Amino acid sequence: MSNRSTTLRRRGLGHGPILLAILATAFMLVAPAALAGGFLEAGGGNEKSNEAPTWAVPAARKPVEGEGTEALAAELHNAELRVQEALQNAETAAYQLKRARTRSYPRGQALEDLKRQDQETRRERTAAANEFSALVERARRAGVPMGTLSRYMDLDDRIQKERAASGAN
Repeated sequence: MSNRSTTLRRRGLGHGPILLAILATAFMLVAPAALAGGFLEAGGGNEKSNEAPTWAVPAARKPVEGEGTEALAAELHNAELRVQEALQNAETAAYQLKRARTRSYPRGQALEDLKRQDQETRRERTAAANEFSALVERARRAGVPMGTLSRYMDLDDRIQKERAASGAN
């Protein structure tokens, strides 16, 4: 047995300092990656954080023909596309306005145009979400099968949760 470990044990320290040194070394090797939440790993973290949001390209809508559950399903699909586009456009407008304010550029009329665009996209997002929620409720009452309706109800639940979180009615 070495003199050092014998001396440490006589003082009542045992193998504690050695274990502590090993644990500290291991922590120093692992901690940076663990504390970064996967952002240091290739393909980890939030890939969208480096990308600026883009304006939504309107998707092709389904034709709404006749009445009944098939027509309601087509209306739901179209309304879902409208909500997704409105959410993406609102995110893009908010990003551009935030970036303009951070950079203090543009100024004057161009900045006012960005503010107006942000307000318009927020209104469109709210209107699309309200119409979508009303349509989901109408489809549910009309007896659209749950297999068809469940996908839209998930989006409606997300909209309702966001409304409750923001305090909107």
